[in-house]
Amino acid sequence: MEKRKKEYFDHALDRAISRTRKILDDLKFIREMNQEGKKDVVYKFILLTAEDAEFLIRNTRELILSQKTPTGEEDVQRIIDATYPVEIGFNAEGWFGVRIPLLIPKKDNHSVKYLEKRLGPVLEEFWRVRPRFQLAPHDSVIVFRHIYSTHRPGWERCVPADSEIDCVIRLFFSYVFRKIFPIEFRHYHCCAIGEEECTEVYVMPATDLGKWISQETSVWSILPKGEKLYRTAAEAIKVQNEGASKASTATQ
Repeated sequence: MEKRKKEYFDHALDRAISRTRKILDDLKFIREMNQEGKKDVVYKFILLTAEDAEFLIRNTRELILSQKTPTGEEDVQRIIDATYPVEIGFNAEGWFGVRIPLLIPKKDNHSVKYLEKRLGPVLEEFWRVRPRFQLAPHDSVIVFRHIYSTHRPGWERCVPADSEIDCVIRLFFSYVFRKIFPIEFRHYHCCAIGEEECTEVYVMPATDLGKWISQETSVWSILPKGEKLYRTAAEAIKVQNEGASKASTATQ
């Protein structure tokens, strides 16, 4: 039995080493092709490298689980959580929202399972211990704020694929509104430049849409790390009121 375990571990380790070497070689080749301006070749090998990287992740998880430690599965989940962080709460306006890594097509076998697996449980846990969300879907809108790095070329700053957008809205309906995803629902998008790439998603009263547009063209556009999110709407509104009170006192 021990011999078989060792053979399995060695085999998994060899696969991880081999795939790592291939990724490094392909990355060097991609740099060379990019310098020569061969964009089609660059794109083809980026796709191949991304696929190899996904397999490498599986290989390393196999190595973790092969050790049969009591915390193996928890450690794997901790790594997943750390590499795909999700912030959740209410902003200073009292709007519920989440902040996730930049919402661009990162398909797992041409699906959006990576979003369902990570964002779904976070939304479910957050609302499981809180009063039911008060806004009805027909009185609400969802807004997406995509924050791009200054290093990202302008032509790459675009709204994500419909599948990613639909997945987020569907998850909001399941865990926030607790309603069936409708055929049509109003949602809006904007882009900003920041220090760290991410996507912010807020659900707000439809009557606040004009206020959001006004803020987006003024205050939000210069928030490099996005808005601070609070654990409750009451806390968020309290902070906002305290800020407004201090501002009023300062002008007197």
